[in-house]
Amino acid sequence: MRYVEMLTAVRCAVATILVKQHGIRPSEVARALGVSPATVTQYLKGRTGTLEELKREPALWSRIEVFSEEIAKGIRYGLRGSWGTEVEELAMSLLREMKGFERPRALEDATRLSLLRRIELEEKSAAKALELASRTGDPLVSMLLRQIASDSMRHADILSTLLRTVGEEGVSTGHDYRTLKELLDFEEQAESENLLELVRTEDPLVKALLLSIDLDERKHETVLRELLRRAGG
Repeated sequence: MRYVEMLTAVRCAVATILVKQHGIRPSEVARALGVSPATVTQYLKGRTGTLEELKREPALWSRIEVFSEEIAKGIRYGLRGSWGTEVEELAMSLLREMKGFERPRALEDATRLSLLRRIELEEKSAAKALELASRTGDPLVSMLLRQIASDSMRHADILSTLLRTVGEEGVSTGHDYRTLKELLDFEEQAESENLLELVRTEDPLVKALLLSIDLDERKHETVLRELLRRAGG
């Protein structure tokens, strides 16, 4: 399958899941995917996209369902408008996975330089957010700023790790399958309770915070499943 075919298949799958499983209006789906309403209509009729091939791969289909649920939450709570770029990235990721895992090539010098600049920006953002958090007298705003600082530092840490490891030979981490499975069970229990539905609020800031927690749980679940797979599970 080529990238264009995979992208069409993913868009078709996401559109179908959003409309039929989450009750999102086709017009909203079109806006979220960056396509025309007529294209969404074609997706729903099953005339485009290689859906059956994706459905035969449970791991890939599960990722599409999780991704679609995140979009549904964002649309429902008015937090974002378009996920076009994310859909394209997901399609590329799924295509690579279907073709089999390949060890990443070493980063080019220009890429390394760009990542170093991004790390510096993330660190500056974290410092500024912490400074602002210490000044405000609003507990909610302070907590939001501290979350931004924490996220920025985490982003810098991730990028620093990628700079050190991408293109290098993998090192066995000796994953403990049982412990990973227990952790996944905890994450699944936490994720089963939707905070946005549990805490009814119209405050956009509170909504954003609760959604960020729900999305983190989804991300944790995806990461742990991959670690389990690599550990031989």
